[in-house]
Amino acid sequence: MSILTALPLSPAAQAGSEGLESREYKVGLDPAALPGDSDAAILAVEERLSQVTKLEFGQPKQMQVQFFDTQECALTRASMLLRSREKPGKTPRITLKIRNTDMLAVKTMPIGLSRTGETAFQDDYGIGPTGKPSSDFSKSFSFDDTPPKTLSELAQSIHNLHEIVPFQGNSVLQAGPRVAQTAYASEPLPMSAKRKIRLEATLWYPADGGKPLAGDVSFTLEAPFDYGELRAADKLLLDLAKQLGPLKGSSAEKALAVIPESCR
Repeated sequence: MSILTALPLSPAAQAGSEGLESREYKVGLDPAALPGDSDAAILAVEERLSQVTKLEFGQPKQMQVQFFDTQECALTRASMLLRSREKPGKTPRITLKIRNTDMLAVKTMPIGLSRTGETAFQDDYGIGPTGKPSSDFSKSFSFDDTPPKTLSELAQSIHNLHEIVPFQGNSVLQAGPRVAQTAYASEPLPMSAKRKIRLEATLWYPADGGKPLAGDVSFTLEAPFDYGELRAADKLLLDLAKQLGPLKGSSAEKALAVIPESCR
């Protein structure tokens, strides 16, 4: 994921985005249109996007990804995702993410970490079926541990979880498929006269091999935000989507393809 340092907002713009730490710009990839091999897939993406900006992706970074929910899809119904990311030889990184198009609903939800970890407040700004980008605000709570087996176990790390997701003590978490994630990042690229970004392409495949499951192209702006840069970022996102052509997917949300099957 890339970072772009932004200029300060005007007072009015600051008031509208108070507390928002970053905005991730994303356009999805159509797994059915990608070559089966990740090396061939990234070359196809690189070739397309090089017509927008000079581009060469670096060496890939890999990890295992898996999502969890109850049989009743309690987390999905509450607009939450529970994810485990595991790098080779490392303790898994567990993340509970709340998502809502209403910024205030996300910001004011009365839950938080009850252990050492990280909290982030972000705008997941992606292109959907309409072809236009839109905001999906998220607050995420991350900590290092093995994946919880029940919602009760998760609640030991997330206080007040029961206020958002009512559950019984035996609410067992089921796992979605294990996913092999390969992420490629570019060198810094000019977005404006003063600012540079890194584009990242992420590909998801079944952990035991097979055809692509999902993918996206993204870049990130960190707060504070600047109006001119936001306009330039919007234009870049739309240009990337247009240039991807048949490789562009209908959704920028990869998780929809790999959450437990009963919750899709």
